[in-house]
Amino acid sequence: MTAPAVTVLDPRDEAVAEGIRALLHAAYEVEGALLGVADFPPLRRGLDSIREAAATFYGLHEGRRLVAVTEIEAAPHGGRHIGSLAVHPDRFRRGLATALLGHVLALPPAARFTVSTGALNAPAILLYHRLGFVVERRWATPREGIPMVTLARPAGPA
Repeated sequence: MTAPAVTVLDPRDEAVAEGIRALLHAAYEVEGALLGVADFPPLRRGLDSIREAAATFYGLHEGRRLVAVTEIEAAPHGGRHIGSLAVHPDRFRRGLATALLGHVLALPPAARFTVSTGALNAPAILLYHRLGFVVERRWATPREGIPMVTLARPAGPA
């Protein structure tokens, strides 16, 4: 079986935005539980935020079903920030996040990448470490006090 192709998604399309929102919600429910956070902030994200995002969304489909998505934002000095990365929970541990990020990290021009995730999200942190990211800082969300970590990957191949 061949791996699904990475596609650029158009969040201005209502059906695409709803697919992104549904996938993010399903994945972030799992992450919120993993972090022990009942009111996980990403679960409050609505369709307008997705439709109006100043970012590029990339996705992987199985047939017509969106199974993985990442949101890449511009960052200072030509860098890029991974605003979100999600895989549908029934597709965890199949290499989809690795494939999706591998595609994005290889896009020209080579750029410095950053990402933030829950400090207790061991699967995500392990994935980022495997892709050449290192911990840059530890912090907590101001409102909820969720322990977080920001990781960075320098420009160029890992």
